[in-house]
Amino acid sequence: MYKPSATEEVKGVIIDGQAWAGIRSLTPTPPSDFEWNELSDNDGYPAGACGIAVSDHNNMTHVEVVAPDPDTGLTTVYETDCDVVPGDLPTLTCDNAWTKAPHTAWADPGGTNAVTQHQPTRPGPPPDISPGGGPGRRSPGS
Repeated sequence: MYKPSATEEVKGVIIDGQAWAGIRSLTPTPPSDFEWNELSDNDGYPAGACGIAVSDHNNMTHVEVVAPDPDTGLTTVYETDCDVVPGDLPTLTCDNAWTKAPHTAWADPGGTNAVTQHQPTRPGPPPDISPGGGPGRRSPGS
């Protein structure tokens, strides 16, 4: 989710492998319903997408998904842009093709592709964030 201004909100979701971007007006109160655009029918949409992000980029909505690259099997970020059409009820125009984002492919060091497993992976155990826990940490007042 991001709010390109105090008057608009944009979100992205993936449902059953299909990517959607939505926009709504935040004024007047209460906010309007989202106007949703399916992005998975745009050219180049990657099969197996399981994560989505949206951001503001040069007065556009920039959308990224993560999916396995069919050529290499590596986890890769794909991207597209939507034009924001301002108004009392803003809309998105999302007809650009998906492309691979440069230098975003990576392999899972465990030998399996986390995207195809639909699970995030993180190397090593999670850090100890309890008060005073973990190396180099001190409790307040110690």
